[in-house]
Parts: sequence; structure tokens; C-alpha cells
Amino acid sequence: EKVVIEWDHGIRHFAGREDLYIKYLNRFLEDKHFYDAKEAFEKKDMISFKREIHSLKGLAGTLGLMDVFWHAFAVSNVADVVDAKQIEEKIKTLETAYQLTCMEIEEKIKRIQ
Repeated sequence: EKVVIEWDHGIRHFAGREDLYIKYLNRFLEDKHFYDAKEAFEKKDMISFKREIHSLKGLAGTLGLMDVFWHAFAVSNVADVVDAKQIEEKIKTLETAYQLTCMEIEEKIKRIQ
């Protein structure tokens, strides 16, 4: 499955500096917002859950990681209005997008360096 990384969009957010963009992509690979959100959801801490999803969405959008951005957006939109089962299904879809995106970032960085 192909994931969408808007490379040029991401570089523009870093003043056209690809080296800086790659640095932040590497930081994304180490970022814990997704896992912290998942843990908060499991603990039924919806305030922390929504905060972590919001942070993940913002980070993904800035970096041009559109699959993660849109799935995080979908999760944040339903966090207050649907039952836990439906949120859990959206989290699973987000997790798949997150994992595929991380793999794509790693592959792309290897090709560049």
C-alpha cells in the first residue's frame, strides 16, 4: 500500500532546507504521540487522548505526512461523538497508516543518503 508523503510541502515548512526536513522526519520516527494517544485511550483518559491525537495531526500535517494527518483528523473528529468501539476502529486504521508512513520515511531517507 502506497502512502502519501508530500516531500516538497514538507521542505517548504523548513525554509526549503531538505536537510532540516530530514532531521524532523527522523524525529517523527521517534515521536511518541501516537503511542501516548493509544495508551491514553486504553486508560479512558480522553483529555490526554485528544491532546496527543491533535499533536500527531499537527506534526504530520507540517511534515506532509498526509495519510497520518487525515487518519488523525478522522480520529479527532469522532472522539467526542461516537462510542469507544468506533474510535478503536479508527485508531487501528490510523495505526496502519502510521506504521506504513514510518516505513516509507525510513526507505526514502535511505535512498537519499
